Amino acid sequence: MKKIFIALAIIIGFAACEEVYDIPPQSQVQMDFYDFETGRTTNTELWIKGYNRDSIWADNVTVSSYPLPLSSSGRDTFELMMDSVADMLIIKYNSVLDYESMATGFYYTYDIDSVWHTSNKIESIILTDTLVTDLTHENIQIFINDRTGYTSAD
Repeated sequence: MKKIFIALAIIIGFAACEEVYDIPPQSQVQMDFYDFETGRTTNTELWIKGYNRDSIWADNVTVSSYPLPLSSSGRDTFELMMDSVADMLIIKYNSVLDYESMATGFYYTYDIDSVWHTSNKIESIILTDTLVTDLTHENIQIFINDRTGYTSAD
């Protein structure tokens, strides 16, 4: 009987020490790229860097959509190179720290106020969903054109 009690205590002890941490949900702005002329999704060769940050998030990858991470500062600026043409994207938002559960902890969600951009490759932007709560839905439609933004000296 004593051996059964000890074995049961050991099993319960190991079960109690199991890791309870799960990865918290991620909230990132989902950008989808569209051809300005046709209105259809389009692929673009993309390079993205956060302004005043060291990280390059996309390094010459061909995509039709891309998730952008936001900070908790309320405003982020990104340098985008689409097909070797540079544009700036500025996103102003409110960040909220949400509690998911004891297993996952806290994570940020965002409510986008406004989006500004330069107009070299980006023709226009439509904000389709201001709430950024996960990675599964489109928040920003970026319509790109075929012009390069460069002026030729003829």
